[in-house]
Amino acid sequence: MTIYNTKSSRFRSYECSQCSLVKPHTEFFKNTSRVSKRNSSCKDCQKESRTARMPNPPVEYSIECSSCLVTKEADYFHKNKGNKTGRNSTCRRCVSKSAPTYTQDTKKQERLARNKVVIDKYKTICGGCSTCGFKENPVALEFVHLSSSAKYTIRASWGAVRLEKELSQCRVLCSNCYLIESHTNNIT
Repeated sequence: MTIYNTKSSRFRSYECSQCSLVKPHTEFFKNTSRVSKRNSSCKDCQKESRTARMPNPPVEYSIECSSCLVTKEADYFHKNKGNKTGRNSTCRRCVSKSAPTYTQDTKKQERLARNKVVIDKYKTICGGCSTCGFKENPVALEFVHLSSSAKYTIRASWGAVRLEKELSQCRVLCSNCYLIESHTNNIT
């Protein structure tokens, strides 16, 4: 790259390495890794080389949606460079149907909050820990299944019917009593 008019940086001109034309510095992209702080080829030459490297525009084709099994034009599918067709395998309509909506998410959050309140109330209504009587904070209370075959914990994400059924099959222990009981049961 040849630099012309080096007296003032405002009026610098460079010679393009591809087209060999002398152009003002504003016609070259900035490149801080170079000594001249500009690319060696001008913006026009770089644009031409980019378009030459780009593949031909895609031919109009149709794709069968993997969800609804309807064949549609490629415009009905989101772009996906990772796929060999350059498009998703599921059409836009099916993607939007499968995505959870705001109302579904809010209803789920409301159900979780409601169930957490029900669980905490059940812990205090039962009288707290069945061994030591602790009932000051429901966070420190845990559910223990009466039958030893059940190896899962109570979840706030369950529906009201299942939650009520499982709560009736449990007793409440505080964290300390739960650890002591589980330790003694595992040893014997």
